[in-house]
Amino acid sequence: MTNSRNERAPTQAREILDYFLRSPQAAPMQRSVDDAGNAPHWLVAEGFLIEESSPGAGPVFRLNDRRVSQAKQFLDSVNDVHRWERESGEKP
Repeated sequence: MTNSRNERAPTQAREILDYFLRSPQAAPMQRSVDDAGNAPHWLVAEGFLIEESSPGAGPVFRLNDRRVSQAKQFLDSVNDVHRWERESGEKP
């Protein structure tokens, strides 16, 4: 039911990716790395987000338009795992 990508995904990665997929026209997100843990950087490493920065500003993240389909598939698979865990009361 799981794959290694799901198991490696930081907890907040789902929330952040869901934000971008639900609001593709939203302004880029600037979020403290302390608040989000390593989730934004994990999403960048997976190719789902693009990180941009400018002098004097922290990192800004935006959705990678070229990976929207893969991002949706990933989010669907993570949601399936969470649904299975709730329904079965077990961890996969």
